[in-house]
Amino acid sequence: MTSPLLKIKHWQPIAQKHKVKDNSLLRAIAAYEKIPENKFDQRAKGLNQVAMLVLKLMDSKEAEADKLLQTHLEDMETACRFERGFIEEGRKEVIFGSAKTPPAKPAPANSRAMQPDCKPVRGKVPGPANHLLCDTHKHVLDVTAKVIIADSLEEYKKTHPAGGGKSSPATGGGPAYAAKKVIQDINNQKQKAEKLYNDIIKKFNSETKEALGPEGQKIRDELIKARKQAEESAKVIVNAANDLVKRKTGIDAAEGLKKLAEAAKPKFVSVEDLSKKATAWWNSD
Repeated sequence: MTSPLLKIKHWQPIAQKHKVKDNSLLRAIAAYEKIPENKFDQRAKGLNQVAMLVLKLMDSKEAEADKLLQTHLEDMETACRFERGFIEEGRKEVIFGSAKTPPAKPAPANSRAMQPDCKPVRGKVPGPANHLLCDTHKHVLDVTAKVIIADSLEEYKKTHPAGGGKSSPATGGGPAYAAKKVIQDINNQKQKAEKLYNDIIKKFNSETKEALGPEGQKIRDELIKARKQAEESAKVIVNAANDLVKRKTGIDAAEGLKKLAEAAKPKFVSVEDLSKKATAWWNSD
């Protein structure tokens, strides 16, 4: 499934609205959409072409003069990096069979075999996708090696402080865990920015243009624009997180999602800063 930001229905209206003359990117996106999901080499080549044209347009004079267009292109460039992670994960799946990540390392020497009545449950252990909590006995299992690796979740956290080895805390518990954590972080950022925004925008909207004057109107317009950009980024991240869970991919894609979220954070900070600036201006009289 191609990222929503790398589809014709996303780019075409933006290109028309911002009067982008060069249709090379539109043609590259159209070609990329037609490549089957399982043709990884072709998809990698097509994606590289899209990414190259996005970067080229980002450096153009029309993008430099149009900040909103620049923001759209930056989001698409991030989506290209995120999409590249999905393609690499697909390659791994072909190489390693049904596994979504390379084969796990052997279980520790002091581990014990899983018991017949062990019942693994997902989403409870902050570690690799193959480390699951046993609902029956409350110990931690390595379901790939079919052994018990810790007598309790507390013991596991002490012996696996980095989230279970090289899998990285960001991907601990599998794709669903990574997606949930990123969405929580973004929602926290969004709520903080929204509170500041709503408090001041109500005051600005209660006044006429004449009462605000040129400076007040400029501050309000900048604030509304920043908030819109942050909202668009939040939607992209939520879609990407849901996509990550559907694809059930591993470390590369989860890291891509994390980078996407990190790229969006400055936009929420911008809303906060502009809200504070607007509040200071409002209270200056």
